[in-house]
Amino acid sequence: MVRHLMWAGVLAAPWPAAAAVTECSLAPGGGTSLVSSVLRIYAHDVAVHSAFLETRTGYGDDLPYVFICDGACRMDMAGDDYVYALEVAPGLPEPERVSLVTRARADDFAAVDRFAARACVRRP
Repeated sequence: MVRHLMWAGVLAAPWPAAAAVTECSLAPGGGTSLVSSVLRIYAHDVAVHSAFLETRTGYGDDLPYVFICDGACRMDMAGDDYVYALEVAPGLPEPERVSLVTRARADDFAAVDRFAARACVRRP
């Protein structure tokens, strides 16, 4: 009897949520010194919760950016002089145009790197 009750509890548990990753290669747009980039968008039950952007500079350096997404995607590290935002149009998780916006905390410095999303693949 106890064994049947345990199985009933297991079967009544909700099914696992659907998680997905969308990966896009990004072609650099005008005004950027970044030569290649990859964007990964992480979603859980269709809601985007984070994004990872890896870019390569013309000098060969790889720059990783990890964004927390809750309406807007931001990377705000303690002790860093800059705040980073990921702007995506028309929206997540199906980007066409992507901008990496860098803003300084101490002054009015701001930079925008623009990209076009190419070859996006969604994996469950």
